[in-house]
Amino acid sequence: MTCAVERVKGFLVRVDAKQPVTDVAMVNFQAGGWEMVRLDDLRDLVSAYDAAKYIPEGRHLIGQAIRDVIAERNRQVADEGFDTAHDDANTRHELARAAACYAAKAAFPNVGEASFIDIFMRVWPWDERWWKPAGHRQNLVKAGALILAEIERLDRVETKEARP
Repeated sequence: MTCAVERVKGFLVRVDAKQPVTDVAMVNFQAGGWEMVRLDDLRDLVSAYDAAKYIPEGRHLIGQAIRDVIAERNRQVADEGFDTAHDDANTRHELARAAACYAAKAAFPNVGEASFIDIFMRVWPWDERWWKPAGHRQNLVKAGALILAEIERLDRVETKEARP
């Protein structure tokens, strides 16, 4: 498997260097023959393979913390209406700044609310009514979900810019 992944990585580097006009490639999966595959899917496959190399034997990739971050992100979309279109409108790092505020609240649990508001709410990107701190762990989960939203937003921007 390692050799095949390294070959795919080399292929992607060559394709990316040429900035192709298409986002698909024909790939020979040995026993399965040739198949048309989206380049982004190949990149995701390589990325997942690379990430899996760093997980100790017997450990699951998706632990409770990751499930909680994903559930919070899904809640933000379903209950608050913060879908990709909403996220894409936040082009001034608002999602990252909001994540930083929730992470800071978790990092400084002994700072009183009034002091916290004086210091960190200068960074808070939205109206104060959207500031909804919770417990220590839940603030970290909210921060993680907002970071995930910002990373996905950046990925969408990069994908749009890469297309001819």
